[in-house]
Amino acid sequence: MYFEFQFDELGIRSDLGSVVQTLRRSFDDLDIAEWLARPNEALAGATPLRRLSSGDSPERIARAAENVNWR
Repeated sequence: MYFEFQFDELGIRSDLGSVVQTLRRSFDDLDIAEWLARPNEALAGATPLRRLSSGDSPERIARAAENVNWR
């Protein structure tokens, strides 16, 4: 089973790869999906998915992911 947010009209979203790899060091797939969908202080209260969809760089989102400390 795959989460729908991983895909766009062209197929698999390439912008998620570096973010997911950063999170995979410490979190499982469900935690990653939840983090991507939650508002994030480091991203001015937007969700990581929304910021990626609006053109924010995967590198910036990955930096926010490096500071994840909820569980």
